[in-house]
Amino acid sequence: MLKNLIHKLSNLKKEGGSKDTFIVTDSGLKYRDITVGKGYKPKSGDNVIVNYIGWLKNFNSSNKFDSSCERETPLLFKVGEGQVIDGWDEAILTDMPVGTVRQVIIPSKLGYGKSGSDPIPPNSTLYFNIELLAICPKGNLCKKNKN
Repeated sequence: MLKNLIHKLSNLKKEGGSKDTFIVTDSGLKYRDITVGKGYKPKSGDNVIVNYIGWLKNFNSSNKFDSSCERETPLLFKVGEGQVIDGWDEAILTDMPVGTVRQVIIPSKLGYGKSGSDPIPPNSTLYFNIELLAICPKGNLCKKNKN
């Protein structure tokens, strides 16, 4: 199953095409859903579990800087509480149900800004494929799908 997810996330189309394919938020975050899940939507303070791949310059570029899929270790964090970059919090809290696979373009100001963070240079736009696997609301058991 994990190998299928790695393949799915790695082979999503590059940004290209019409600018209308991405939704742009007021902050400048861009996103589009590749697969829309049918599960619960996280709220600020919920623990979420995600798989992701991150690149510099474009989706699927040779500049991959991180991948939970390759480590075979999904990321668990409390969304909306500053445990990750601002762009991640916004992307996951913007109408993203469990099971959704989303491409996200994060401007520098919602990422690592002027300081950067090794191996990410200062003022970098970040490209992510993110899959929301589960929500664990404030200390409760994780929820995947609505039943």
